[in-house]
Amino acid sequence: MQHHSEVHNAYYHQLLSDYKKSIIGFALILILSAGMWEVYSNFQAEKQAEVQVTYEEFLLHKDLSLVTHMQQSFPNYMQTHLAALYKAKSQYDQKAYKKCIRTLEWILQHQPIPAIQQITESRLMSVYYETKNGIDESITFDQSNSILKQLITSDIQQNIEEHVEELIQSNDPQVQLLTQYIQIEQQK
Repeated sequence: MQHHSEVHNAYYHQLLSDYKKSIIGFALILILSAGMWEVYSNFQAEKQAEVQVTYEEFLLHKDLSLVTHMQQSFPNYMQTHLAALYKAKSQYDQKAYKKCIRTLEWILQHQPIPAIQQITESRLMSVYYETKNGIDESITFDQSNSILKQLITSDIQQNIEEHVEELIQSNDPQVQLLTQYIQIEQQK
């Protein structure tokens, strides 16, 4: 039995000496990967906090220059997309339709969450229809109305009234932001 144990020990000793550099290299790669992941996570958390602070400042002051800053600095964040929706609405109210269309198209290019994408598509379709900008003349009024209804009556829009209390009480930051936005829009 002792001979068997010595053979195993010799085998493992030889294995370690043969693959010592590979084992150390693999351990270093694991440590470096974990460290890089931690740095990346901290960077993302800081960026998320920064965009949230900017968004809250925007909500307080309704300063459209903050939206432009957010679009340049934080293009793929939900807060930026929500602020850009407000900017597009302001542009629409000022009858700056081309700017409004560019802003709505910008939102769509930056992969918003599905709810924001549907709102954006609906607004874009409305602006296109009103300005006849980018609309194929072969689309009739009924067809464009049907497209709008499909966008507006999405599952999210149909169920929102039923789940308002759940949405308000949600701990999910994305749901909280959307709820905040919906409440602001309903107050108008």
